[in-house]
Amino acid sequence: MTKRSLTRWGTVVVLACSALAAQENAGKGLPALVDGSERFGRSLLQKKHSESPEKNIVLAPLSLTVVFAAIRTHSWSRQTTGEIDQAFGWSGGLRLGSPMRMMLSIFERPAKPAPCRESPLTKRLGVQAPCRQETPEAEWVTNTFLYRDAPGGKNPVDEYFQESAKANFAFIFVNTGNHAPDAEALRKARGPVGALPKVAADPVLGPNDIWISSGMHVQTAWSGNTFSISEPHSGTFHAPAGERQVTLLDSEMAEYLYAKTSTFEAAALPGYLAYMIAVLPAPGVEITQLEQELAAKPAELDALMQRQIGVVTMPVFDIDYESHLSPIIQALGIREPFRGLEGITTIKNSRLTDVAQKIDIHVDKQGIRANAETVAGIVLGGLMAGQQPFHVVLDRPFLFLIRDQTTNALLFIGVLMDPGEGAPGSAKK
Repeated sequence: MTKRSLTRWGTVVVLACSALAAQENAGKGLPALVDGSERFGRSLLQKKHSESPEKNIVLAPLSLTVVFAAIRTHSWSRQTTGEIDQAFGWSGGLRLGSPMRMMLSIFERPAKPAPCRESPLTKRLGVQAPCRQETPEAEWVTNTFLYRDAPGGKNPVDEYFQESAKANFAFIFVNTGNHAPDAEALRKARGPVGALPKVAADPVLGPNDIWISSGMHVQTAWSGNTFSISEPHSGTFHAPAGERQVTLLDSEMAEYLYAKTSTFEAAALPGYLAYMIAVLPAPGVEITQLEQELAAKPAELDALMQRQIGVVTMPVFDIDYESHLSPIIQALGIREPFRGLEGITTIKNSRLTDVAQKIDIHVDKQGIRANAETVAGIVLGGLMAGQQPFHVVLDRPFLFLIRDQTTNALLFIGVLMDPGEGAPGSAKK
């Protein structure tokens, strides 16, 4: 056998291996992306909430997933990709560009409300009808990459990364010129939706040459008559700091996805674009124990839930939460991006310096409204017979998950420890 034929044979083997790897991951991209994001979100919640277990908390996993999936896809470092794969549960041969493009195509910024126009009927009758411009149902993601490229200097952003991140991760790239990225530049680039983390003005993020921002926004009404016929009434919530007088809502008696085990009781409340699963620990079970179980057994909750007739009593609540997440992200095993970002930037020794997130969420009779902003800084260098209706009463700390109806992606995950903490006039913690 000649040397030339040996080379040709070697090429066939490499192509065959590549084809095999592609076949093993065929059709798994989007489910793996969704499952990995939820797995990471549950683990992040467990670790972060342990720092202040008596406080309310809410996190936006999808925003973080966008950032780390983009880094994983374009990084030259096997250490970086391996750490991210381990934290999210992704396989080594999985490609995330196309699945992420499919995912983000669902989350489009809402169109502006149509201008008010006088109808022919009201014009003939000479009646002036009021103009109603209701907030549209919408879920959308805003991904922004701010960097400074001073005239005559070297472009700090890798050209291939910029093209790919635009196409697959819906990033908007903004060059701030001589000025370092700041909160004002980010607001101008992404629009006046949601609040930025106060930590964006901290010294840790302040001097950075690059900011990566991913915002997750949801505004959706409950579907059907879930709470539309409910009369809000006063009730008691048993918070760690004592009893709170709260406003409670009773859902209509209907079929909901429901599960009950020795450690928790869960029910899913449907919205038009997103739905919320409330998970109440069983009497005697601490919320921290429930968080550990959901993180350790990511498939258990969905596997147990079945349709059943029942009622959910829920408090109206607001949570306004922000935090640095870098220490927890590194504790979950993602450390290398905080040391180097080859493949994303063109300047050696560039690294992530911090990841911060701010979320405000409001749940009431009308539905769910939530905004999240993640900022990462980079420094250069049917009723069954005999079945009894359930009644879940969320009158003590509970965990909640908010998922997209179309992709089932986890948008928000949190724990309500005390509705009074987010009440109007209360001090933000």
